[in-house]
Amino acid sequence: MAAAAEWPVGIAWCFHISAADLGLTFDDEYDEYQDAKGTLLAEEDIAALLTVAVRKQKMPIKRGDLISLNLQDERYRNTDVFIYDGKKVIELDCDIDEYGAVPPCFEVTDTEFSPQYWRSKIAHNSIFWLAQPILDRMQVHWDSELRLHIGSTKIGRAAYTFIVAPPNDEELTDALDGKPVTPSETAEQIMADLRAGKYYFELNHGDLECVDLDVQVDRLFYAIRKPVDEDEKEKKEAEEEEEAEEAEEEEQLADAAAEDEEAAALAAARAAAKAAAAKSKAKDNTKSLFNDEGLTVGDLFDFLTRVIKKHGRDMKVRHEEFGGVTVTGYADVTTVGISDELCLIFSA
Repeated sequence: MAAAAEWPVGIAWCFHISAADLGLTFDDEYDEYQDAKGTLLAEEDIAALLTVAVRKQKMPIKRGDLISLNLQDERYRNTDVFIYDGKKVIELDCDIDEYGAVPPCFEVTDTEFSPQYWRSKIAHNSIFWLAQPILDRMQVHWDSELRLHIGSTKIGRAAYTFIVAPPNDEELTDALDGKPVTPSETAEQIMADLRAGKYYFELNHGDLECVDLDVQVDRLFYAIRKPVDEDEKEKKEAEEEEEAEEAEEEEQLADAAAEDEEAAALAAARAAAKAAAAKSKAKDNTKSLFNDEGLTVGDLFDFLTRVIKKHGRDMKVRHEEFGGVTVTGYADVTTVGISDELCLIFSA
């Protein structure tokens, strides 16, 4: 089985191993490969077979190289193209481009790969990924003349410029048409999202390639926000809804507690007011009684003093009359009942 490099471009190579070399045939009805037993194989199964072939043939393949079942002029875009991760052969990533792109595990760093590493080897897109230190070095500003966010960073010793793709078609169209643009995102927000891994990068990006920047073409790339994963979006929305419900429930409990506290305070205030009213009424009754009988409080004290002297502290239950007032003594305490409404207790 011959295994030769199809073409060297830059640093990476694309190797060719035919389906026949793997003992596979193509099933036109199901549009998939099958083995000698007629079992249809998924791409991960083919990747596993390629890994065995690479090890068996001791191929001079390195991390980041590609392997294809078909020669370049025989395949459609990235059909039947795989990539070697340094230990095994894996599939291309199809989350952004359905025809396949370099997987996120292959990051451009200061010492491994470059933004141009897979140029012309991966068809239909020029997607690449940047390592965290490079993301952390990124700076972004709003260019009022271009009406776009422009960024810069260093990769290795080289300085790069990048254009941040607007988040929606309206901003992009207005920017390219020379119309005023009010950006929906700030430079600070974009830098935070870049460093959080919410963008991917390309060497080419449609209409933005017409933007005239005074930089070398091989030192320019584009930052594009990752598409929203619908499952992740639904999960996040569900979590936010749950958090909102919990917050609302806590607020309702707090309101209920506040209402209970307010009700208790109101009840206490009413009880205090009622007691104060009763006390005021008792004073008014005492004053009225004394005035009606022509007596004074001093007269009452004089009378009680005589009762105490007469009976002493060991007096039992006794009753004395004083100007319409019944005085009842209990041991060393004397209680005075006035008009059956007021009782005054004092030390004998």
